[in-house]
Amino acid sequence: MSKRITRRDALRTMGLTAGALAASPALAGCGGGGQSGKVTLEFWNTFSEAEIALLHELGREYEKQNPDIKINFFEIPFDQRETKIPTAVETNSLPDIVRTDYPYQYFLAARDKVVYLEDYLEGWEMRDAIYDIAWDEVTVGGHVVGIPQDKFTDVFTYNLDK
Repeated sequence: MSKRITRRDALRTMGLTAGALAASPALAGCGGGGQSGKVTLEFWNTFSEAEIALLHELGREYEKQNPDIKINFFEIPFDQRETKIPTAVETNSLPDIVRTDYPYQYFLAARDKVVYLEDYLEGWEMRDAIYDIAWDEVTVGGHVVGIPQDKFTDVFTYNLDK
């Protein structure tokens, strides 16, 4: 059974774990290394202003804990959401990490622009805190290609007597 997690936990899960996964030995080559051996990861996102502030805070925490990793955040402007990632695919200029909106996981997987994450998630303590239905949405062709941020269902009610 899945456990309830807070929004902060979800952002920490998505942001910092994605950074940690991208910085793992298999993926560290994606980031541009400098003379000092420091790995720089490019992280694009489509967060709200409040989420961006928290992501940057968590990113600074992560960098303090991992001084050989630098994360460059780029917030995709709202009016560029529909074109930024497809353009990056076409020009082969995708960043190391992308947090984007549904259904880009399918778009990127169909173009072989994702890393399969299931091996990196094995034994991860937050895995069971995320509902299976959310994992289903980031699983393409039997492979986990993303980390779910959240899952919610809109509920609408109305008064039949009025």
